[in-house]
Amino acid sequence: MKRYASLALLLGLVLALSGCGKKGGEKILARVGDHQITLSEFEGRWERGLQKQFTSREQELDIRRKTLDLIIDDKLMIIGAYEQKLDESPEVKKQLEDGKPRILLRVLYTKEIKDKAKVSNADVKAYYDKLEFEVRARHILVKTEEEAKKIKDELDNGADFAQLAKEKSTDPSTKDKGGDLGFFKWGKMVGPFQEVAFKLKPGEISQPVKSRFGWHIIKVEERKKVEREPFDRQKPQIEAQLKRTKERERVDEYMDQLKAKANLQFLPKAVKLILSKAKEGKGKIEFTDEEKKIVLLKYNGGEWTLGKFADELAKVGPFRRPKFGKEDEVKNFVEGALMQDLLLDAAKSEGMESTAESKKALKESEEKILLTKMQREVIPKDVTVSDEEVKNYYQSHQDRFKVAAQVNIREIQAKTKEEAEKLLKRIKRGVSFKRLAKEKSLRKWAAKKGGEMGYFEERRYPELFKAAWGLKKGRLAGPIKTKGNNWSIIRLLGKKETKVQPFDEVKDKAKNLALADKRKKVKADWLEDMRKKVKITIDEKLLESTVKAKG
Repeated sequence: MKRYASLALLLGLVLALSGCGKKGGEKILARVGDHQITLSEFEGRWERGLQKQFTSREQELDIRRKTLDLIIDDKLMIIGAYEQKLDESPEVKKQLEDGKPRILLRVLYTKEIKDKAKVSNADVKAYYDKLEFEVRARHILVKTEEEAKKIKDELDNGADFAQLAKEKSTDPSTKDKGGDLGFFKWGKMVGPFQEVAFKLKPGEISQPVKSRFGWHIIKVEERKKVEREPFDRQKPQIEAQLKRTKERERVDEYMDQLKAKANLQFLPKAVKLILSKAKEGKGKIEFTDEEKKIVLLKYNGGEWTLGKFADELAKVGPFRRPKFGKEDEVKNFVEGALMQDLLLDAAKSEGMESTAESKKALKESEEKILLTKMQREVIPKDVTVSDEEVKNYYQSHQDRFKVAAQVNIREIQAKTKEEAEKLLKRIKRGVSFKRLAKEKSLRKWAAKKGGEMGYFEERRYPELFKAAWGLKKGRLAGPIKTKGNNWSIIRLLGKKETKVQPFDEVKDKAKNLALADKRKKVKADWLEDMRKKVKITIDEKLLESTVKAKG
């Protein structure tokens, strides 16, 4: 893969994490003071919820209204945060500043990648037309054009393609198969490769072809016509695939431009020092204080020392660190780490901070930070519970402190009912249950303890619990069919009835639950007061139009 593939992934993650920018002119579902709730914001929250199938429009509308109420609550808390000037706190400002790079990268991605990777109807139709055929081809992949030309000369002089592929191709997945790629359709290979492959006739061999993987020599073995789904059915998938392909290509192109503009210059001595350190330390690299001052890379805008290299390497998990056995591995690592800085510099130099999209995204980020602060720190602040409140909570919520009934048994698990019945007869004749369990039971962890399973509740082993609960201590039962279609015989060792735990044993739990309930009430009271102060309007017709259930 080309070294920028990871950076394409980085930008994709940036985009996904930041959220897509919302277009202007959206429908307004509700207004909370000066804040708006758009239809797309509501639908996004609705999609993230745990909706079920609805039996009527009224039922779905009721759940949708409750979802809207949750968003309204969020807006009220944001308004409260601004009233308390939380946006002016150093903590919030730092969080916002820390998140700014991600927003700028998202805006840069939109401007330089998405907007320049448009897919037209003509593109889609041309792609569809090429799906009429598929080809079977072989290839030989090498690193340089010079190598590829030499191989082409050998082939022109009668050399066997498959044999040369085995000897010289660097593609590990096909070289042992003589370079055979099997049949593939248009869109399954990188652009330059497939452009050539689909123009060749069976038996023809290409000139050297460059792709992001290296240099290819291609030989088409077969070409055949295939059935296609109707155009209208395939159009959405083709559009999505073309969009992804064009964005990947545009990422590579843009990264190449940034790299060329930066004019990266590695200092050979520093690179060699890294390689020698990696070899000496068996992958572990350590520099002296003096070595950390050595310059590794110079570029338009700054430089990297070996100390900076060490800092960046420390951010990578031990299992993901390159081995640094070759110069290219050092350079690729540095370029990958440096590229985010180059991207941020590009975003700033192109004025991304001042765009309407950036400002809107920054505002949304600020509101999310304020909402979290209100929910976790401000509204529940100073909420405490007294010892009396904790005890009252315990007494009025005894169901939360119940311990379910439990049984303890010995078990021998067999594969069939017949085997279990034979074991049961042996036990009744006086053979030791514990010994048979150790020798015969399929449940190995319990067999080691003579079949004893320890106390368990009904939800863990329902079939065994039900059979054991009706027994007296020491009595046998079985065969009992269990999960996995096995059969068990059991002996009851003991029972524990359902009971409420004593207060002293669950005091801390009761305190936490009482505190959570009190905080919930404080929040509800706070929101109720805000609803009295802040004007809230809802477009009921628009809300009703979102309902999809019938009847």
